[in-house]
Amino acid sequence: MVPEISAEELQVSPDSVLLTSPEVSQQMLVTKTLADGRKRDVTRQVEFRLSDDDVASVDSRGLIKPKKDGKTKLIATLDGQTVSVPVVLRGVENPHPVSFRNEIIPILTKASCNSGGCHGKAEGQNGFKLSVFGFDPKTDHQALTMESRGRRVLLSSPERSLLYLKGSARMPHGGGQKIDPGGYRDRRLLRWIQEGARFETSSDETGRIVGIEIEPRQQILLANEMQQIRVTAVDAQGNRQCVTTEAEYESN
Repeated sequence: MVPEISAEELQVSPDSVLLTSPEVSQQMLVTKTLADGRKRDVTRQVEFRLSDDDVASVDSRGLIKPKKDGKTKLIATLDGQTVSVPVVLRGVENPHPVSFRNEIIPILTKASCNSGGCHGKAEGQNGFKLSVFGFDPKTDHQALTMESRGRRVLLSSPERSLLYLKGSARMPHGGGQKIDPGGYRDRRLLRWIQEGARFETSSDETGRIVGIEIEPRQQILLANEMQQIRVTAVDAQGNRQCVTTEAEYESN
């Protein structure tokens, strides 16, 4: 039998939020410590709202997404108890340029574009070849920007780029829809093209991921219980960013 939950001692994590680009998001975790000392996730039972929803949005899962630069507060309520968390949005309207190595290659990988069963196989697919799982970013960048008469990435009209149109199935694509239209990957791809489809030098360490952390690290669940997971990436400069929606998950 699942113990009943009261709203005493709600723990909301993180205790502050900073979002620094238009495509990032922050997954909140709300935990209750039961009388027996066991911690139980109550994220999906909490009511979330923002004090100013003009600058950001939050859904029922506790996922915060940016709209524009500014400040607001996340307010989490359960059984009459309320906890607030400050939220700062900076760089949403003037973000750091998209990194091909650190942000575009992972999009292609998560969408399986560079897998062995698609454009990553030895002979490529329909004249388009990518390195398997993005091991050769420079060659991949050349394939995207210089081959196919420049139609895959069209700097003069980014919205007409084949990379943007086919992955989202706005244009017929043999592999079907790999990227949700309007989602963070779709918007990041378009922004990269709009910024000139740059390829950063190998010496540019900005944003290079050096580690990831998963929370909670371990959990005991009873039958029918659920646990919200959060994944955080740490870059070479020590900056931390929630990548829960970007990570890939497997269970044994």
